Amino acid sequence: MFVAYFDEVKDDIPQGRDDYLVGGIVVPMDKIGQVEKELTNYAVEVFGSRELTKQTEFHGDFIYRAKGPFRGKSMAEGRQFLADWQT
Repeated sequence: MFVAYFDEVKDDIPQGRDDYLVGGIVVPMDKIGQVEKELTNYAVEVFGSRELTKQTEFHGDFIYRAKGPFRGKSMAEGRQFLADWQT
């Protein structure tokens, strides 16, 4: 059995982005704990907290466009973060 999660980043013509991105992950049930632990550790590294709130959310649009808790990071850093999670 697997768990799947998808997220999307809509186009934003005024910002000069005409692409529509869809990303997702599919994780075997027996690996959920491992993935959750890795994400929690990364949240502590990035946000200084393991508590899940709006300020500590890994939201695709925020990561991709350097918004919300990822404000101040470059789009290249956001893309690299997303690419690092591809396996």
